Amino acid sequence: MKVNANAKINLGLDIVSKREDGYHELNTLFCELKLHDEIDIEITEKREISVTCSDQNLSCGSDNLAYRAAEILFERYNPGSGVKIHIIKNIPMGAGLGGGSSDAAAVLKTVNSLFKFNLDNDELRNTGAKIGADVPFFIEGKMAQAKGIGEKLMHFEGCHLPPMLIIKPEISIPTGWAYNTVDESKNVFHPDIESLIRAVKTGDYEGICRYAGNTFENAITERFPVIKQIKSRMRELGAGTCVMTGSGSALFAIFKSEEMVLNATEILKKEDTTLKLYPETGGSSL
Repeated sequence: MKVNANAKINLGLDIVSKREDGYHELNTLFCELKLHDEIDIEITEKREISVTCSDQNLSCGSDNLAYRAAEILFERYNPGSGVKIHIIKNIPMGAGLGGGSSDAAAVLKTVNSLFKFNLDNDELRNTGAKIGADVPFFIEGKMAQAKGIGEKLMHFEGCHLPPMLIIKPEISIPTGWAYNTVDESKNVFHPDIESLIRAVKTGDYEGICRYAGNTFENAITERFPVIKQIKSRMRELGAGTCVMTGSGSALFAIFKSEEMVLNATEILKKEDTTLKLYPETGGSSL
């Protein structure tokens, strides 16, 4: 079975507090993108899990989230056969776009279907939470507000995202380091997630641009000025806003039209060949 594992952005991300167990309470708005990894999953006679990947930089062992997704189901149900998983990576790693978590969710859903384990979405989300905080969102995807450590989800349907451009600079940012940096920072911004959700529901472009934001951004920008440089350049090219997603390093720039997205893409291709650019056009409906 061939399946797609879509990327996500955090249209808004607020780190509410740090818990005693070391985890952080979040309030975020996840939005699924068209950008995706491609995954080929095949049942094999030999009872083993095999993961391969088009990107040699990605580990394919037990620390790979797609491997862990298959493993956790195999440990629970002990099927008599195995599974071979091949991942074609299109979502950049270390970007805050959720590629690994999306791969894991896609494997959970597909292995569940292929082996007829008959888990419903609630059970798949609970299983995904054991793999990673973002995995539960990707079980249904589309758009959802997430609270807690990401496991408390409220999905929204029928919402439309403005055209946007995803920009990934060369740098990659470790998630653990990013959280530690925010914990130590005195320059912490808390975006208004509830106002952002209202703007998205009503299709208020100006409101989306006003309220989209990320608590990580100020602290990360101090260490990686390229983030600020990209934000500034995107505004010059007509973006209503440009915000970092997750713990970085990718950003999304929101535009009023697809033509503006494509124009900005062509200009940036000529200006900086180190940037990876992913236009999100065609009327994303979530």
